[in-house]
Amino acid sequence: MNMVKRFYGILEENISLIMRVFVILTVTVVLLLTLLNTVSGYFMSNKEASLKTGINGAEYADIEELVFPKQERVDEYEGDEEEVEDELVVDPKIEAIRASMRLHFDERSATRGQFDERITIDALNDTIRAIAMGEYQLSQDSRSAYPSDLAECPRRTSFPMITSFYEVLETDEQLEAAREFGLSDEEIDEFNEGIVEQEKEYQRFLSQMVDFWSDAEPSGEEKSKFESVTRIEERLQTLWAANDLFLCGWIQSKTELEEANAKAEMEAAETRAEGESKIREAREWFVVVMTFLAAFALVLATMTLVRIEKHMSK
Repeated sequence: MNMVKRFYGILEENISLIMRVFVILTVTVVLLLTLLNTVSGYFMSNKEASLKTGINGAEYADIEELVFPKQERVDEYEGDEEEVEDELVVDPKIEAIRASMRLHFDERSATRGQFDERITIDALNDTIRAIAMGEYQLSQDSRSAYPSDLAECPRRTSFPMITSFYEVLETDEQLEAAREFGLSDEEIDEFNEGIVEQEKEYQRFLSQMVDFWSDAEPSGEEKSKFESVTRIEERLQTLWAANDLFLCGWIQSKTELEEANAKAEMEAAETRAEGESKIREAREWFVVVMTFLAAFALVLATMTLVRIEKHMSK
């Protein structure tokens, strides 16, 4: 009996110490986990999608066999028209595109004359602007030369708009007119930023078209494959078919880019939701810990009062 009383006395004397140590360890672990959850949840809840940029058109090497599936020669076109020089000032990239195209009509002055008459720099500039404004459909100029079994870009596929060719609002008159129209300064800034981005994308589009037609140029003494199509009308259609396939590559690249960005946005949204969930869990754990501490403090205070009462009774 004395041993039981002695054991109970030792337990009573040390139980508060044991409980304090246990509580300190438990609370420390829980608080550390709560802090870790809060920090990781914060970063996850602020995650932004890593969006891809940069749409690419098709490369000439990839579409050459589609444009020239068979090399059948027909009677050559005869003519003696003189070369005509265009002096219209346009974007140098469009001039470079036309110069590369012209090399496929370079076997004699007659074909050069036909090309210069049919594809003037002004006409090419108008066509490219129509393409960039989304007012062009694949095969509308290439007609029968456009591949009929191209599932990725069927005939009459509309090319998406790249730019509206609007100008940045920067003069006092333009800004005042925009404000009178009802636009705020923030909306004007947003409009101007959009126009600048459109111009960058248009210049990128032109640069890729320049590279495409540069790659299509005959090398050295090699004859252009376009010369195998000797009727001028058919050769022009073949020329536009090649350009349409470049545009098809751009459309496919744009679709893939949009799908990849949509997936990235969805994954980022899921990560943000998970982060917010972690923050909520951390708050709930914090409430649980505080409740536990309050309960422990109440128990400890009760035990202390009981011990004081016992000592006073003795």
